[in-house]
Parts: sequence; structure tokens; C-alpha cells
Amino acid sequence: MSSADNVLRQARLALNRLTIFKDITLDNEGFTLFDRFLGVLREAEDNWEEAFKVYHRLVGKLLAHSLETPFPSLGSVWQDFILDRILLMDNSFTRRVEQGGVIPGPVLKAAEADLLALQCLYNLERSDLEQVIGTGTGVSLDQWNLLPWEKPVSTPVEASSYALQLKQTFQSGLNWDKLLEPLMFYYRKVGTGSFSYCHAFRFRDTDEGPLLKAITHPDPIRLSHLIGYETQRQQVIRNTEQFIKGYPANNLLLYGDRGTGKSSTVKALIHEYGNRGLRMVEMSKQDLNKLPVLLDLIRYRPHRFIIFIDDLSFEEGEVDYKHLKAVLEGSLEARPDNVLIYATSNRRHLVKERFSDREFNGDGEVRSQDTLQEKLSLADRFGMTITFTSPDQEQYLDIVQGLARQAGLDVNPGDLRQQALRWALWHNGPSGRTARQFIDDLIGRLAMEAGGNH
Repeated sequence: MSSADNVLRQARLALNRLTIFKDITLDNEGFTLFDRFLGVLREAEDNWEEAFKVYHRLVGKLLAHSLETPFPSLGSVWQDFILDRILLMDNSFTRRVEQGGVIPGPVLKAAEADLLALQCLYNLERSDLEQVIGTGTGVSLDQWNLLPWEKPVSTPVEASSYALQLKQTFQSGLNWDKLLEPLMFYYRKVGTGSFSYCHAFRFRDTDEGPLLKAITHPDPIRLSHLIGYETQRQQVIRNTEQFIKGYPANNLLLYGDRGTGKSSTVKALIHEYGNRGLRMVEMSKQDLNKLPVLLDLIRYRPHRFIIFIDDLSFEEGEVDYKHLKAVLEGSLEARPDNVLIYATSNRRHLVKERFSDREFNGDGEVRSQDTLQEKLSLADRFGMTITFTSPDQEQYLDIVQGLARQAGLDVNPGDLRQQALRWALWHNGPSGRTARQFIDDLIGRLAMEAGGNH
């Protein structure tokens, strides 16, 4: 057997002998294309055109990953790709580790063997590929684009993270079966899959089933950016702090007028507590019937989850509020200890109530008051209701001045006041949102004027 054939054989054996880490190859097109490329080379040696095409699709996937990776890059593109797939793996093994469960000895042995197989793939170098494709193809090596296997120019990596530390450990040259314990520590400490690097998610009920879509660019709003409503915000912060630290905490209903910062307050929690284990899942009202499904997806994760339902209210005839009501309090199945629900609404009682609900309307319902009380009781199921009322004129101007200071605007206070009042009159009235919109417009106008002077 030639050395080139041996490279092919060892690489394919490494791919096909994975057991615990098999999901790495099943769920990623990069490994699928790599396996197909090796297969074409071995089984159809005269079909170099097909091998050439598959190989360049593989290169495209590897280079795209190098642009999209959520972790600090280390090693060649190929090596970095393999390490990232290990860090991101999310299956029954990694989830059991994540939960701190006991792993049987045979499973640990299989995981160690898998790591050695992945190390074999990791150690594949440019010279190995040159051996495989360098003879009899009729295509020069330059045209095969071996960039993903090039060693990168050494550049310092400034990011400091568990992911980088673990990558450096795997790059150290130790046999990877000896690194299972550090890897398991990483899964327990940081999490698995997208939960390991992403703090915000959106629940979607798709044709393929329910899923949590990672939000890689959440709203950048931070608690320090918010002006006014300090009393209300401190209640939210205190409750969230209790939750993060594992103490009892309440589901929250943030109720009040539009534009007062209810949603911004909740979204800002991601940046404040994400590095301390908080994860936020946005759920639409239309998907509330799938709330038990969502709870099953996150119940055994080590993170703390806030399910965020924005602009919550129900019209006459809608019954989805019953799903939420059961989860808040009243279902036989307990809400997980690692989950709270934070909702915002412009309506105090959430379910639309008509005067006719309080009167006998002849529709035959004997216990109409029971129906009314069922509707009104939804808001009561939230442990805390925090009220955000529209600011008066002076409070609105205080918010404007605070935002102007944050932006570093040098504007005459009297002019700022007059412009802010005029903006509120012409637009949506005084509110925190109106103040933000006014400041954004003012920043843009001042920048345009300064640019026009150059």
C-alpha cells in the first residue's frame, strides 16, 4: 500500500469509527463533504473531475466557517474547524455531562477513543493531501486550493475565554484521550451547542419541529443606557439577581404605557447576566400552545432561562392565555426551577374584558362571573407586576438630557429643551422611546452639519 493510500485509509477509518462523537460528522456538511471527497478518491480513481468539484465545495465550507466561528481562531482553518465542532457538539453525551450526571465507564472509554480518531483528522497536513492528489490528476497542486491546511501566520490572540484555553490545550500535542476531562469540564462550565456562546434565542415551531434559533446579534441596549424609571428597573434587577444566584424569584409582568422602556429593560438583562449563565428565549404569543415543548427543551440545561413574551395581550375569543396560565400556576407538571417568565404588556388585565362580560347577556352561561374571573386571573399569576407610566414633561426632559450626556452632545440646554418639546408635540408625545428617537435624530442632524462644513 502506498503512503498516499495509507493517508486515505487512516482518514476514512477515523471518520467511520466515531461513536460518542458521531454527531460531529452526521450534522455537519463539512465532514460529509470530506468523507465524500475521500470516497471518490478511493473508489473512483479516474473520476478526478468529481473529486475536484467536491473538494472545492469542502474548501468553501471550511473558509465560510473561519468567517463565522463564534470562538477565537487557533491553528489552521481545518484544525480550527475540528476543534469548533467538538466545542459545539450537542448530543445525549454532552448534555449528560453538562447536567453533571454520572457517565458510565464504557461511555468514557468510547469518548476517549473518539478523541484519538478526531486527533488523527486534526493532524492531517498539507503534505498528506499533496500525496493523495499530487499524482495522476492532470491538475496542478496550485489549483486544488490547499489553503485550509496551511499553517496561519502566528498572530497573538487577545481574547481570553474557556474556549480559547481548551483549544490551546488540544493544540499542545498531548494525546487527546488524555483531554476528555478538560473537555467535560468545559461542557459543565460553559454549556453545549449554541448555549455555550449565545445568550439569546428565539423559539420557532417549524415544519421540522420546534427549535431554538440562536440570536447572534441581540439588541445592544444595556441597563446603563436606560434613563429614568430607576425604581421599576431596580425591582427587575433584584428579582433577576435572586434568580441567577439560585434563590426563589418571581415571574414578572411589566405593564404600562408604550415607549416607557419595558421591553428594553428586559432585553438589557442579556448583556448584564449572560456571562453569569442567563439565557433568554423570546416567544411569540402565537406559539404559547407550545410552551410545554419549550420547557422540555431547556428543563435540564444548567443555565438560567428567562422566557420573554413581548406585548402580551389577548383578544376576545383567544384561548392561548390558558396555556400560559397553566404554566405560571395550575398545571400538574411543575415549572422548571431554572425558568422564569417575563412578559410586557400595555394592558393591565391582559385579556380583553367587555362591559357585557359583567352583565347577563342571555347566552345561557350560568356562571358568567366565573368566566370573567378566569380572564382577570392571568395577570395575577405573575408574582410581580411592575408598572411603567408615561413620564410627565419634566421627566421626559430629564430623559432627553440624560441621553444627550451619554451621547456626548454639546447643545445649549435651552435649545435642547425647546427642540425636545417640539419633537414630542410633532411625534408620539413624551415617552422614553420618543426621547431616544429625538436624540438619534439630533445626532444625525449634527453629524450632517459637521460633515457639510468640511
